[in-house]
Amino acid sequence: MDGMADWLINIGRIMPLYYASDAITGVMYKGYDLQDTWIDLSVLIAFAFIFILLNIWSLKKYRTL
Repeated sequence: MDGMADWLINIGRIMPLYYASDAITGVMYKGYDLQDTWIDLSVLIAFAFIFILLNIWSLKKYRTL
């Protein structure tokens, strides 16, 4: 993201792939452990939780229990 425009960097930081790649880069190249990557992992868990709730809400009319 070094050569990207500033507005594009800000859009990239709201994508889950940014946090996943940051966590993987930290673990593989910098030797980080779970305590060093907890922010990235918690953001990924929050994204997953939000999208699961949106899925439940949006598909509620198609499901019958």
